[in-house]
Amino acid sequence: MPRKSNRAVSEHFDDQSTRYRVEAITRAVGLLRQFNRTMPRRSIDELSRSLGTSASLTRRMLRTLEQHRLVRPADDGERYELGLAWLRLADVRRRQVDMRQLALPVMRRMRDALNETVILAIRLGSRRVNIDYVESTQTFRRLSQPGFEAPLHIGSAGRTLMAGLPPDQLEQYLASMPLVGFRTNTPVSKAELIKQLDRVRKDGYAVSFREITSDTAAVAAPIRDHAGETVASLTISCPEDRFTPALERACVAAATRGAEEVSRAMGFNPGISG
Repeated sequence: MPRKSNRAVSEHFDDQSTRYRVEAITRAVGLLRQFNRTMPRRSIDELSRSLGTSASLTRRMLRTLEQHRLVRPADDGERYELGLAWLRLADVRRRQVDMRQLALPVMRRMRDALNETVILAIRLGSRRVNIDYVESTQTFRRLSQPGFEAPLHIGSAGRTLMAGLPPDQLEQYLASMPLVGFRTNTPVSKAELIKQLDRVRKDGYAVSFREITSDTAAVAAPIRDHAGETVASLTISCPEDRFTPALERACVAAATRGAEEVSRAMGFNPGISG
C-alpha cells in the first residue's frame, strides 16, 4: 500500500482542523440562539438537552463564550445569560444602519456630480470594511462591494480612519500589525506612515494611488459622530488614468464636503467637538 506524502498528510490534518473549527463555530452559534426574549436565561442542562450535547461540552462552550463576554453567569449563579459584548456589537450594527441611511443620499449626489464610484467604510478592529457604495456609470470604473476589507494603514480610506484613532490605539496598531503593502507585501515605513497620518489630520483628507488595485486612485475624508470621533470614511475612487489634477481637486472638494454633511447629520459640531 503506497504511503501518503508529507504534503498529503498535512493537507489531511488541515482539512480536519478546518472542519473541526467550522463545527465548533456552528455549535457555538446554535448555543447562542437558545437565548431569546421568552427565555433570556438558560441552565447548562437546558442547553445540553436543546443542543443534544453533553453537559461537559456545553460547559466548555459557555466558558469560551464567557471569556469573550458573549455570555455571563446570571445573578442566580445557576444559569447563563447573554453578555455585555452584544451591546457593543449591536451599537456597531446600529451605527452602520443609521450611517448608511444618512450617507446614501449624499453619496448619490457625489456620484452624480463626478460620475465616479463613492464608497462608505468603517473601522472594525485593525481593518477597514466597506459597508456601502454608489457605483460610477462609466464603462471603466472602480468596482467595489460591501464587506471588502483591508488593513487600516493601506489606502486612503483606511488611513483616514487610522488618523482618527486615539494615541494608545494607534500605538497598539503600529506595534502589533505587520506594516506591509496589500498587493505586494512591500514593507511600509513606520515613520512615513506617521507622517502621512499627520497630513491627513492637517488636510482633512487622504489621497492614495495603486494601493488596493494596480490602476486606481482614491480620495477619502473622515466622517465624525456627535462626540467628534472618526467613525467612517467617505471615499471617491476611480481609474488612475482618469485622475487628472483637475479631477483630484474636484474629488477632494466633494469628499470633504460630503463627509462634513454626513458628520453634521450625525450630530457633529466642530465648534463644540473640536
